[in-house]
Order: sequence, then C-alpha cells, then structure tokens
Amino acid sequence: MKTLLVVVGILAAVAALGVAGWLWYSAEYLTETVERMEWRFVEADRVDPALLAETGAGRVAGSRHPTGVVEFRALPFARPPVGDLRWAAPRPAAGWTGTLDATRPAPRCMQPSSIVGKWPGGQSEDCLWLSVWTPEVNAGTRPVVVWIHGGGLWFGGAGETVYNGGFIAERGDVVVVNVQYRLGVFGWLDLAHLGGPEVARSGTNGELDVLLALEWIRQNIASFGGDPENVTLMGESAGSYLVASLLQQDESAALFHKAVLMSGVITPGENPEITKSRTAERVVEALGGGGLEQLRTRSSADVLAAQEVLAGDAAEGGSADIMPYLEMRPPSREDFRRAGLGGKPLLHGNTRDEYHFFTLMVPEEPDLERGMALGMLGAVGVDETEVEALADIVRGAIPGRPEADVYLDVLTAALMFHPHRVLSDEYGANGAPVYYYLFDWESPLFPELGAFHALDLPFAFGTLDDEVSQFTVGEEAPRGLSDDMIDAITSFARTGQPAVAGLPAWPSETPESRPAMLFSVPSELLEDPLPWLGAFSALFEESLRSR
Repeated sequence: MKTLLVVVGILAAVAALGVAGWLWYSAEYLTETVERMEWRFVEADRVDPALLAETGAGRVAGSRHPTGVVEFRALPFARPPVGDLRWAAPRPAAGWTGTLDATRPAPRCMQPSSIVGKWPGGQSEDCLWLSVWTPEVNAGTRPVVVWIHGGGLWFGGAGETVYNGGFIAERGDVVVVNVQYRLGVFGWLDLAHLGGPEVARSGTNGELDVLLALEWIRQNIASFGGDPENVTLMGESAGSYLVASLLQQDESAALFHKAVLMSGVITPGENPEITKSRTAERVVEALGGGGLEQLRTRSSADVLAAQEVLAGDAAEGGSADIMPYLEMRPPSREDFRRAGLGGKPLLHGNTRDEYHFFTLMVPEEPDLERGMALGMLGAVGVDETEVEALADIVRGAIPGRPEADVYLDVLTAALMFHPHRVLSDEYGANGAPVYYYLFDWESPLFPELGAFHALDLPFAFGTLDDEVSQFTVGEEAPRGLSDDMIDAITSFARTGQPAVAGLPAWPSETPESRPAMLFSVPSELLEDPLPWLGAFSALFEESLRSR
C-alpha cells in the first residue's frame, strides 16, 4: 500500500492544477489495459544454462539479478481467466514448446489505473502469473518464501518494485516466489446465483488463484532449487488476510508449512449493511443486468467501471476502501484454534502506528481522526460512548498522547493489534509456536505518521534503494534494521523459529508470556510491548457482543 502515498501527493497536485493538471496526470500515470499477457520465446542455446529451468509446462529462461541470484519474471500458472473463464475458478496454464522468455514484466490485474501509477506491462484480466528468485537453479532444497501482496483486494501487484525478492533470496539463501491474484470484482464478486459449478466459488476466486499457485509451487519449485516440503506463506495487509484465511482451510494444509502475517488477520465484528449478495446485486445492476453469459461479453473496462459503485458506497460511509465489499468470510476464534492443531509455526506482527497511514485516504476535515474512529467502529456496532472508553485506555497507557493520535491508536488497536492477539491466543492454544513482532521505526520524511502501515515493507524486502521506497523511507534508511527483518524471516522459513543476530533467542508467545521483537534502531527483544492491550481487547470484545 506504500505507493498510495505517492498517489496522494500526485492527486493533490492534480487538484491544484485543474484541467491542465489532469491532462498531464492522464498522460503520465494512467496504465494501459492490454488484452493478453505477451508470451515471447528465445533460443535456448543462446541462453546461459545457469539461467534455464524446466517446469511442468515447459522450459523458461531467466536473467541475472543485480545481487547475483537468478530471476524469473511472470511465469504463467493459470489459463487466462477471460471470456468463458471470467469469474470461473482458475485452471492450470497450458504448456508450450520452446523456451519461454521470463525476463520481461507482465500485466498487473485489473484495477483503477490511477491507483499506483504506470505499470510497465500494462494491466489485464490475463494476469495470473508468478515470479521466482533463486540463488541457483539446481536440485537444491532451499526454503521457499511465497509472497502475497496487499492492496485491499482491489489494487497492487506482485511485480511492484518494493517486493523484489532478489535481496531476500541472496541474503537468506532462500527461494522467493511472488504470486499475483485477481483483484476487485474480477476476483471477489459472488455470482454463484447466476451459474453452475464453475462459478460456485466466484466470491473467493482470488483466493483460489493463490491455491493454484501454491500447487504450481509444489510441483515445480524443486527445479528452481527450492524444497516443496518447506514452504512459508507470507503476506501483508490484504495479503495477510489471505494467509489467515488459507491457514484454516483443509485444501491448503499440505501446500505450505509456516506462515508470516504482516499487519492483517481479520476484520472484527460485522457490518450488516455489507453482504456478498448485495455487492453482486449492485455491480450487476451497474453492468446493465443479465445472466452470466451476457456479463462475460462486457469489456474489462466496463466491469472495472461498474466496480466504482462500490467506491461510491464506501465514500458515503466515510471510507476510501472497498475491501469490506470484497473480503472473504473471516476465520472465527474456533477456526484459528482448530487450525493451530496442525502445529504450523507462525510469525506475525504490526507496525506501531498502523492507522496513521489511513488519514491520507480521506479528505482532511476538523476532528478527522475522531470521526474516522467513530465511523469505522460504529459500522461494526461500537457506539460513541464505547469508543471514548477505549480512548481512555489509550490515554492511560500513553500519557500525553495528542488527541488526534489517541483516536488513530484506538483504530490501530481495535482493527490490527486485537485481531493479531486473537490469532496468538487461539492458534497457539494447543501448543503451536507463535512469534510476535512490532515495527517501531519512524520515517524522517513523515514524522507525523509514526511507524505507519506498510512502512516496514522496504525493510522486509531489502529494497531501501528502490525509488518508490525512498519516497517513503528516505535515502538514509537504516540497513541494519532491514538486515534484522530479513534474517528473522529467512531463519523462520528455514527452521520455524525467527532469530536476529546479536540478540537473545526469541521465545514463542503464551497467554502468560508475550515476548516480542521490537524492530527498531536498535532492535530488541521485549517482554511485552503492548501491556495495555489485554484490557483494551476485553472492552472491545464486550462492545462487539453488546450490539
């Protein structure tokens, strides 16, 4: 979500420039929609053998990453989900003869083209691909880290430069795989009432895309030097929600063995105004109605335009995020407890000031932060009196905290810290190892935002030199902090236990003991970085039950 920071600044400039500014913006930043992902082939005898790999679908040719690892970009794992396959469950990609050129960017999935600026490969419904970084193409058995990007289930992509997996692969001696999945109404619109078995699970097609990619990894990753029996699934924000959902599904149980969840688990409570059926009704109506066959004849641009009715509904409710209209059914406490019986190790955590970021997504107005807290929590049944009681807990825990920050802290605690605490307690109830971290570094470029949502991503990937990352973290971001995060993630992927060089062993959480790694400068192991969260969670849960 970090690139939204760039967009906010761009849109502000456009507003100031008026029509001329909009024409400039349209020319410079809108992403072209392309019909299909381009396949190109190369002569294998002209490629360094060290850059070639064999998959079940055919041979692929990669390139050398600046770190020295081998990079394969945009490998198709599914047939194009277009035409008769629009809104259908994904199907494995067709094979090819020859050597596929895997050195070029490919389309991101369909999304409002102004959200994250130009994309080198355009955007398309034909977007189900993954990328691989490996220290060496051989028969090695390196741990595999599979990345699921965030973006509210409606924007972003696996090819964003901040997610470049080459630095993790090189430093941690692991294989990194980035997975792309269908977004917005292409991936999450429930049209089961309009068709047969092929659209029975259309409301979670984005999740089915990830499942198929994991199956591809199980069948092919050994050819890239990875161990299919040691796969760690890792996601941030909406990607972390996807990981949380997959954790408790039987069909994914054998496809990954550990999980990393960054800044997202579930949305607590329930908004009675938002249902999958109502979302489908609104979008189908905006498309002019009709059956599944007729809807499949509409252009991808038409479908994307119809999605804007959800953006309008969200705006009326005071939000710029349409994720509540798209997301999958959240796992319950019982789901997490049952999932924990499998014993997969978990590493999860938050940035300290998650919701400070989201002030950039809504118009500035007097009492903005309190209004956000009342609106977002009111939607799930927490009334004004209860919000103020939650704010009092924050005021007591952090004396002298500015009032605007207090209400953002309430949102962070309710919608981020609390769900992660639920995950710790329920998943770990039967002994599964669970490790928690808190990211605490503040960008000198945005000190008023604190350690905001997604600020940790350039550190976790080692992409501090990336141009977009530097817009967020500056040109002198602490590399030692990035090393700490990469080492923790890759040691966890290798052994199931995170470790940071020079610091004590990192114990797993229990209800009686909540050790956590504070990723900061310097990083340190703390007994409990959020000692007030227990009281906050108890009151928040009581508020949800009392609706």
